[in-house]
Amino acid sequence: MAEVLKWTEDSEPELREALARPWWKLRFNGELERRFDERVAPIQAKDARNNYFLAMFFCNVFAIADYRFLPDVYLIAWVLRFAVITPMFMITIWAEFYARQSFRRGWATLVLMLVTTAALTYPLLISNSHDLVHYHVGVIVVVLFSNLLTDLRFALALVGSVVFMIMYMLELTVGLDLPSHLVGNYGMVSMSVVALSLVASYRRERHLRTVFVMLALLDIAEQRQTEANARLRTLAAQDPLTGLANRRRFDEEYPRLWKEAIRQSQPMSVLFIDLDRFKAYNDTYGHSSGDDILERLADVLREKATRRPLDLAVRNGGEEFLVVLPDTTIDVAVAIAQRLVDALSALAIPHERSSYGVVTASVGVAGGLPRAEQSPQDFVEQADAAMYKAKENGRNRVESIAL
Repeated sequence: MAEVLKWTEDSEPELREALARPWWKLRFNGELERRFDERVAPIQAKDARNNYFLAMFFCNVFAIADYRFLPDVYLIAWVLRFAVITPMFMITIWAEFYARQSFRRGWATLVLMLVTTAALTYPLLISNSHDLVHYHVGVIVVVLFSNLLTDLRFALALVGSVVFMIMYMLELTVGLDLPSHLVGNYGMVSMSVVALSLVASYRRERHLRTVFVMLALLDIAEQRQTEANARLRTLAAQDPLTGLANRRRFDEEYPRLWKEAIRQSQPMSVLFIDLDRFKAYNDTYGHSSGDDILERLADVLREKATRRPLDLAVRNGGEEFLVVLPDTTIDVAVAIAQRLVDALSALAIPHERSSYGVVTASVGVAGGLPRAEQSPQDFVEQADAAMYKAKENGRNRVESIAL
């Protein structure tokens, strides 16, 4: 099966230009034509193969008509049908299966049409049957089939139709030497059939190309909508200031992580982080500076705590943050929390109303092996309690509670 074609927004101007192309211009430019061929040609070839088998069947059935209308040369007509036309059909059907490029299949179809026309015309030229005036009209079916029931592109159909009309008119005037009024009548009939089949061929190809372009534009629009929805989902689950997960995402992700820890019998730890004397910092330095501190702390969390795909850092609200560490023992979580505390202190952000002179944080850690009788909220509440214990014990420190 052909690989599904992917479109990007960079292709949109070219696609819209192709959609607005004038009526006389069917082919696309460069890469777009190649992609159209890759997408549409295999579908056309699959449909055309069945038509070729059907046409070959009827072509051979008409051998009965050779016997009836051309009794003096029917053996020659049969040789041409079964030894020339039928093998040509098989070659063209083979091309429909294996020729990947549509122009190769198109040339095979064009050659088939012209060879079939010549092979059906030749017995008429050498026969002395009185029924020739009725029999030669059947040749028109060849061009009708080629233009309507194959994957022949309009440009080749036009070339083939012109050559066919020249051959047919030569047959009427030179080969059969029909009276002028019969030549005029048969010529008008054949030209009408050919013209109508060409109009149908043009409209079919134009429609295919238009649908191809519109589907490509629809694909781009769907991709754009998907990306927009993804951004909205991200924004809905993300704290706009720090870029960390918000409480909404925490409420969605944390219970799943909890259940997975129980299922896998793996430990889990929760860190509750609170900036020390943050209200005093805001009152002294302003809320803009306070926002800068929150962003700096978020960077520290990303760098020191959440290095694995399932680790989750969350802004709980205000100056409070949560970190969920799946498959992490409390000892490891305490070490991670201490790195957070040390890294924030090492930034040496001035805080004149802190006893340490710089911005610091207190961290509470709760960890252990989750059990079915427990609630996910138990770990959060215990981490919160441990954080308050760190506050009571002097701030800028880590306290832990094993569960």
